[in-house]
Amino acid sequence: MNSSNLAIHRGKLQALLIEAAQEMGVTILVNTRISDIDDSGPSPVAVTNGGQRFKADLIIGADGVLHGHLILSS
Repeated sequence: MNSSNLAIHRGKLQALLIEAAQEMGVTILVNTRISDIDDSGPSPVAVTNGGQRFKADLIIGADGVLHGHLILSS
C-alpha cells in the first residue's frame, strides 16, 4: 500500500481555506462570541452575545490560536 504525506504550515492552510470559502460566497466572522446555537429549525442559527442571528447550512466553531470563534455560513 502506497501512502503519501503533505506538510503545510497552519497559516498557509488557513489562508487557502479562507480564500476558497470567500470565493464561494461564504461569510466568515472572527472574534465573535456565540451564546447559542438554535437547531430547532431546518437550518442552524448561531446567536451572538450581541443578539445577532446567523442562519447557515454549516456552522463551525473554532477555538483557535487566539481563542477567537469562526462562523462559516452560506
